[in-house]
Amino acid sequence: MNLVKVSAKIAAVAAALLIANGAGAAAIKAAQYDLAITRYSDEAGLTIQGAGFLRYDRGAIDQQLGDWMAQWDVCFASGGDACEGLDAKLDVQFPVIDASFEMFGHTFVDDEIVWVERFGYGDQYQGHLESLSLTVEFGAQSVDPYIYFAAGDDTVNLSYNIAGNHASCSEGFCSAYDAEGNFDEDFRSFEWTDVPVPTPEPATSALMLLGLVALAIPRKLRLMGHGRSAV
Repeated sequence: MNLVKVSAKIAAVAAALLIANGAGAAAIKAAQYDLAITRYSDEAGLTIQGAGFLRYDRGAIDQQLGDWMAQWDVCFASGGDACEGLDAKLDVQFPVIDASFEMFGHTFVDDEIVWVERFGYGDQYQGHLESLSLTVEFGAQSVDPYIYFAAGDDTVNLSYNIAGNHASCSEGFCSAYDAEGNFDEDFRSFEWTDVPVPTPEPATSALMLLGLVALAIPRKLRLMGHGRSAV
């Protein structure tokens, strides 16, 4: 009887996994940036002050951009009312799957990191998709701890205030104080690198999870049998 119950439970788990990974489920296309804030000084050379990663749903971004560009394509083809209300610029906030960034002993995680990229596509850009600017915020700006980075229109700004360490950098010039109040003008930069993210096929993920459940059955049955013999 217990074996029947266990088998039925496995069947239910398998069905749920297959449904969740079926054609009707929205696919997540994961992508990742490795992040770093670096400092350069004549004495120490290049050092890393903060590091982490941002994993996000690239599929959702592609869908949003695709829908927006499709509206513009209709505008290009038809004109008139089809162009009503269309903006040649679109701000896209990256949907965060997982994120972590540590600096001066503080770690920002997940939705504490807000990554917004501005794109241009309309007639102003002759139907070519362009990345116009980037804004990244860690925490609430101007409230310790926070990091703020913005780039676009030939300008780059970086500022942070974490555990008494604060800096303001613009156009290649920085002014900074450490937690002891020491001042420096060492150059700092915010860097991100696109790294590959291995993503198993949905059906493969389901089978792997099902396999883990199945492997647990013999042990459970042995424990059940042992319990009966001990009574």
